[in-house]
Amino acid sequence: MKIHFVSYGHVFRSRLAEAYIRYLLRKQPQYQITSSGIKYDKSIHGPIAWYAMKLLADQQLTGFMTDIPVLTTKALLEEQDVVIFMDDISKEFCERHFGYRSRTAEVWRIDYVPATPEGSGKSWEKDAYLIYISEQIFKAIQKDCQHFVDELNHVEVPFQA
Repeated sequence: MKIHFVSYGHVFRSRLAEAYIRYLLRKQPQYQITSSGIKYDKSIHGPIAWYAMKLLADQQLTGFMTDIPVLTTKALLEEQDVVIFMDDISKEFCERHFGYRSRTAEVWRIDYVPATPEGSGKSWEKDAYLIYISEQIFKAIQKDCQHFVDELNHVEVPFQA
């Protein structure tokens, strides 16, 4: 089964979800987990946001991450069994630009990392803010990933008389 995560920039949310699901399903080789972004601007974050890399390292998930950002394409989406959009905007973009529609697609509505507060704050205060917010978002990702894996592992037993 091919499971694919789509987010806006492929530098934070979809990369974390991909790594965490890979970790959760590491003993189940029948699952192929990938991710991509509808837009990629390496001048903003580089190949991955530093706060995403910090979370992956802190959670010992770097071995489950992909190294290279991937841009979402129609062909990429169509070869998946399940596509999980991290937000409505990513789903709407794929519907509008690629004509992508799927009965197996999900939307998780995971928050974006908001822009750091502007002003005279010290850089370490902005970094602390980003770390705190990214940790909260990662908790939501973990919760959704765990629920998704629980659903994958749930087997319906037919009624027996």
